[in-house]
Amino acid sequence: MTILLDEPKAAAELDISARLLRKLRSAGEIEYIKIGGAIRYSIDDLRAFVEGKRVCASIEEKTAPITGPAARPKVVDIAAVRAKRKRN
Repeated sequence: MTILLDEPKAAAELDISARLLRKLRSAGEIEYIKIGGAIRYSIDDLRAFVEGKRVCASIEEKTAPITGPAARPKVVDIAAVRAKRKRN
């Protein structure tokens, strides 16, 4: 049988506030079970939610900052650009 948690226990399991848990539920980001008027959360669904939020560190490493000439901003002489436009 699946273990079901009420809102305070589910929030504690995720280490978030009950308010954030309600927002996640309202946004459809986390699954829940409604029995009569009671809302319950399956421990398996909570674990799946956490796994879905996992971020791979190697992805962040792949987005290295730009270096070299492309990283330096190009300085433009505005007066020269305006003068060139007037001539054309």
